[in-house]
Amino acid sequence: MKYCLIASFTKDSYLNVETLQRNACKKYKLYKRIPNLHVSLQMLDEPNLDKLDSIIKDELSIYKKFKVQIDKIHLAYNSSSKMVSLKVENKGYINRIIRNTNEKLHYGGFKFSMPHKEYNLFIPLANGNYQLKNILEQESAATLETIPEKNYSFLKIESFDLCKMAGHRKMYLVKKYQLRDF
Repeated sequence: MKYCLIASFTKDSYLNVETLQRNACKKYKLYKRIPNLHVSLQMLDEPNLDKLDSIIKDELSIYKKFKVQIDKIHLAYNSSSKMVSLKVENKGYINRIIRNTNEKLHYGGFKFSMPHKEYNLFIPLANGNYQLKNILEQESAATLETIPEKNYSFLKIESFDLCKMAGHRKMYLVKKYQLRDF
């Protein structure tokens, strides 16, 4: 069975991403929105859940709730999963958490992979189609050339969730790891 470690947003941040998702779906006529907005961190293949739970709980116990930075203007299209996503900037707390958990899981003997090979983090918004791929590739190349400044937004992460993958797109929550308050 496959399991997925994801980062979940606070309610305010979730509503912010949901409006971005709704606007993108209207603009590009996307037909299936993702119901659970999150940042995908790692995919695990048939882990020992007791051992995994203790490793993740120990690793995340020291961290507080934190913010991640996204670029609200540019959408990305992942051709392997055929999803339209918002890119999360690889800076700060989230990078450290991913690096440390990857190290602990590797030494623990777990088989895991990153959802995106280049360590880029994304928030999946909707399933895409072929026409959208061409539009986004042309539009992102044009906007990157003309607009040097970016429209950034910050979203707050409140917890990490271990989810069970059922089928290709559905996830069921197995365990929730709350981060500490400030």
